[in-house]
Amino acid sequence: MTHLGRSWMWWSVASLPWAVGCGGSDGADDPTVTLYALMHNLDLFAADAEVEIVDLGTRTRVGGFALPDVNASSLAVSPDGATLYVADAGSGAILVRDAAGAPLPTIAQPGVRDLVLSADGTRLWAAGSGLVAVYDTGTHALLESLPLTTGEGFALALSPDETTLAWPAWTAAGAAINGIYLAPAATLATATPVPLTGGPGVFVYPSDVRFASDDLLLVWDNNNDTIHHVDVPSALQLPLGTTSMTADGGASFNSNNALQWVDARQKLYGFKESGEAWVYELATGTATPLGGFTRSPFLPVADPDGRTVYYGLFPTSGPSALDVLETTGDTFTRSVYTFTSTYTPRDGVILRR
Repeated sequence: MTHLGRSWMWWSVASLPWAVGCGGSDGADDPTVTLYALMHNLDLFAADAEVEIVDLGTRTRVGGFALPDVNASSLAVSPDGATLYVADAGSGAILVRDAAGAPLPTIAQPGVRDLVLSADGTRLWAAGSGLVAVYDTGTHALLESLPLTTGEGFALALSPDETTLAWPAWTAAGAAINGIYLAPAATLATATPVPLTGGPGVFVYPSDVRFASDDLLLVWDNNNDTIHHVDVPSALQLPLGTTSMTADGGASFNSNNALQWVDARQKLYGFKESGEAWVYELATGTATPLGGFTRSPFLPVADPDGRTVYYGLFPTSGPSALDVLETTGDTFTRSVYTFTSTYTPRDGVILRR
């Protein structure tokens, strides 16, 4: 259910840190690099999803399973690849599956939209329309929670040191501010609002967030197609960090999965609703389009060594595919893998084991 104009889908949310590694320049020579792709059916009358598991070394499907009647918006995977967590807004639960798709006990959370897993896999943060919470993944016990205003918690980011959690908020959906919130990740004791201004549009509409460091948060403004900077210690916007990328007139199904930060290059990768991929260089504050797509780029998935970013492509006809980008010169190799699923990539995690 995409709202037309400058908006998004009502169940849209997800942003994860990526546990990724590659042995070669694009992962093609390392058979231990595995992509877990959350695929979603775009049919408005059928909320169905699948997980497709891809060996990026051989670029072949090595597993996967169906998730019927699941309104999936976010995926998290344990470091050993043994446990998968799927946010299902339709049932109001975090579905838990083993790598073969066998059901494990679920975690109830109404309105859940996005998931973030700690680096060691022991804690899972979840957010949605009414709550941000953190769970013990061993026992599924609720550790801490924080009620939210409607319209908040539709995307999450965790700082590299795992001390700060961030999520966007916007007045258009009933929230108190057009900006972001910061909270201590361990206790969720207090949410500190950070209003954002700037950009050519009528209002700032943040939809995705990524930490460039423990002290710097990058925010994607989906209304203005603008990148904003937030100083985390002071909880203030840095006006000089605002970079406009020329607003388009599209609306994105996957706007909240729009960003990937590549620390080794100090670059932010993403896409616009108009189907344009882009790269933002933090040192220069410049954003550059990455063209040449035959289908719209839809989901960036980055590796932590900074050498590659995989882009899932929107299936205008036929199955979705993956392009891989070399971050040294920001050049692409096209269609390195074609999904067997007929659905669209909604979220993804890459693991190296």
